[in-house]
Amino acid sequence: MEGFCLLRTVVKPGRRRINIMGNRQTLTREIESLPETLVEEVLDFILFVKLKRARMTDEMLLAESSLARDWLRPEEERAWANL
Repeated sequence: MEGFCLLRTVVKPGRRRINIMGNRQTLTREIESLPETLVEEVLDFILFVKLKRARMTDEMLLAESSLARDWLRPEEERAWANL
C-alpha cells in the first residue's frame, strides 16, 4: 500500500511520518493546484494576516510607550523587586 501526503508529511502504513518538504514548498504546491477563484481568496487571506500583524505591532509599540510611564516609576520597581 502506498503512502499518502498529509500536508507536508508522508504517512506510510506501519511507519512514522516523514517530513518531505517545508511550509513554503507545500503552500506553493497547494496554491498551484487551486482554481483561480480560490487563489484570489488565499491571497486576500494572506494580505489580511499581514495587515493584522502590522497593526498588532503598531498597537504594541504604542501601548509600550504609554505603559512605560507607569512601569518606570520607583514605587513599581519596589513592588516588583522581590518577585
